Amino acid sequence: MCSNAVILTVTHANKNSAYCAINVAVTGKYNTGLTVVNDTQCMGETANIIVQNSESGVAYSLYYGSAPIGSSINGTGSNITLPISTTTMSIGNNTVMIKAVKGSCEQFLSNNATITVNKIPTPSGVYHE
Repeated sequence: MCSNAVILTVTHANKNSAYCAINVAVTGKYNTGLTVVNDTQCMGETANIIVQNSESGVAYSLYYGSAPIGSSINGTGSNITLPISTTTMSIGNNTVMIKAVKGSCEQFLSNNATITVNKIPTPSGVYHE
């Protein structure tokens, strides 16, 4: 965080002026370029998306389409795992976005996650006891 003095000067049409000095605190922006690790699961299983080097004080949540899915997970400064059910996803590759929220600031990470959903295998062959 850094402080910067900002001076506002107001000048009236008859040349009278007044000013006010204010210190503005600028807080560091969180990193939206974090690495995201994808997952592959069968339909109906829980996939786990990993956000590497999450930031403390930032909450991360998953979005599938425009809808949030699951609960937010707070960053720890280390890798965090965001679980997501595959039951509402399509077979194949599904894109999931990760939103980062810190205070009143929120933004999607620049890297999306891909969850590859496979069909549940159908048993084949003959089984003998």
